[in-house]
Amino acid sequence: MKISKLKYIATLLLMAQLASVHSQDYKKSVKIRPVDNYGLSFKQLTGFENGYEISLSKIEYGYRLGALRVFQKPAWPLKSDKLFFCYGYGVHLSAGDGYDIYNPFKPFSKPRKYNRTYLSAGLDGYAGLEYRLLKHPLTLNLDYVPNFEFFGPAYFRSNHVLAAGISV
Repeated sequence: MKISKLKYIATLLLMAQLASVHSQDYKKSVKIRPVDNYGLSFKQLTGFENGYEISLSKIEYGYRLGALRVFQKPAWPLKSDKLFFCYGYGVHLSAGDGYDIYNPFKPFSKPRKYNRTYLSAGLDGYAGLEYRLLKHPLTLNLDYVPNFEFFGPAYFRSNHVLAAGISV
């Protein structure tokens, strides 16, 4: 039921975005991450290759709503104008109905599972590569998002997310 709502919202956002698509050097984009930690992102560029990104992601037992300040630079300006290095920082809010806690002193033991609801705030880092197809309004993304959660189920938790996505 929750997945179908997420797909419905994704379809509506894509349709709204496609109405204003022209070419690259975009000001707005919608990113879909169809693999692990899947979700949707909306990016708005405010200055020259700088902007904001708001995302909604499905995590292991719940959802994460995040906001990032994004900076983009050409990765190899002399070789290609299609590949960009992206980096930034931000905050997020996670909510879920369960979580796992691992014991770092027993790396081969199974994690303890808890079925309790939680709400957790945190800080995010962001680094990624973006490949822009110049003839079509399409961008391929590979993102690495390390984040730290405070006040959550384990009081302090570090997560490392590697995600691939497609932007329109």
